[in-house]
Amino acid sequence: MNNLTEIKLKAKELLDKNTQFGFKNGKKYIFTAPSIKHYPFQWFWDSCFHAIIWTHFDVNRAKDEIRSLLVWQSEEGFIPHVIFWNRKKAMTKSWHYFESKPWFTLPLIPISIAKPETTAQIQPPIIAQSVERIYKKSGDINFVKETFPFLVKYYKWLSSTRDRDGDGLISIISPSESGLDFCPAYDNFLGLKNPNALSLFFKMGLVTFLNKINCYNLPRIFDSDRFVVKDVSMNSYFIENLKSLARLAEIVGDKEMVIWAKALAEKTLNSLLSKSYDSKTDVFLNLCGKKEIKSKALTIASLMPLIISDLPKFIVQKMVEKYILNSDKFWLPYPIPSVAKDESEFRPDSELNGIAYDWRGGTWLNINWFLIHGLRNHGFSEIADKIKEKSIEMVKKSGFYESFNPITGEGIGAKDFSWTALVIDM
Repeated sequence: MNNLTEIKLKAKELLDKNTQFGFKNGKKYIFTAPSIKHYPFQWFWDSCFHAIIWTHFDVNRAKDEIRSLLVWQSEEGFIPHVIFWNRKKAMTKSWHYFESKPWFTLPLIPISIAKPETTAQIQPPIIAQSVERIYKKSGDINFVKETFPFLVKYYKWLSSTRDRDGDGLISIISPSESGLDFCPAYDNFLGLKNPNALSLFFKMGLVTFLNKINCYNLPRIFDSDRFVVKDVSMNSYFIENLKSLARLAEIVGDKEMVIWAKALAEKTLNSLLSKSYDSKTDVFLNLCGKKEIKSKALTIASLMPLIISDLPKFIVQKMVEKYILNSDKFWLPYPIPSVAKDESEFRPDSELNGIAYDWRGGTWLNINWFLIHGLRNHGFSEIADKIKEKSIEMVKKSGFYESFNPITGEGIGAKDFSWTALVIDM
């Protein structure tokens, strides 16, 4: 791939290649799998990204991505992070049984006999942003009216079930709910120090197993207080998507929802600033448990508030100067790495003992996409343009990989990975 035009053509070919079909209640639905070989199902935030990418080619396919998520919404408002349209393939992914609710239980023993339809976890809540992008591209107010009730139910569910102390910050119950999976930001919460491949796998698996034991009952999991994290990245997405929800509410004329979404976005931001922002280091830190223990490792999660449009300018300036532009931290040959370079857990190839563990050092283009738009919004267009240039260079060099080595630009993980096509939307 030699230029952006060719990359765009290849991106369309990739989305077509990864397009999948499924049926629910006798109706056919269409979605884009992240990667046919490695990730053949539908993932929540992947599809939100895919919808944005599809707006460059076919806005109706963008709508398909959203509809195929919303059809699985529960009566309460929950939308799962993985949907197994092809349940036969789910049999080959045993870990999904632990991320799904048991079919029935014996005392203390969750039993899963039926093949799971979905997981019982969430992912970054960026669906309102995707719907807003589709509206901006199509001008289709009927699509907004169609999806808006689902979005209201979803964000109200998040607020009512994931904010256990009423401060506006939502919590995750597994590292994978943040989308950052094996990121070192969670190591100290998992009781890990200098982990190896086995200890990381075991500790991550234990969290999932205990959630399964608790049947993914949120009050019970919160009471156990083993892994309940107010994640900086999740709440950064939450804030910006509440703003998108407020703008969509204005479009459909729901004044009450405009007020609710704006007020909650402001409340969540104020709590993020007062609780997670560390004024000594000028970064944001995750908070774990009732005691709100702070994370230790410096990772991309700490920088994600840069996407918040009304983040105080003095904080933005300090974060950009001390971290984004620091060659000992995040300003590497192919920025922005998922872990700061001077962290002991920085792995440019994302490997521990020869085994790949995502988000332990590689550069991810969905994160670059977020930060590019956030930096531009804060007036740092030159830096955003440089990150875009390097993102394009990585795709030219290696193709549409899941992530990239921040030192060499070489691809890491799954090939033909759909959301990496966000490079055309930078």
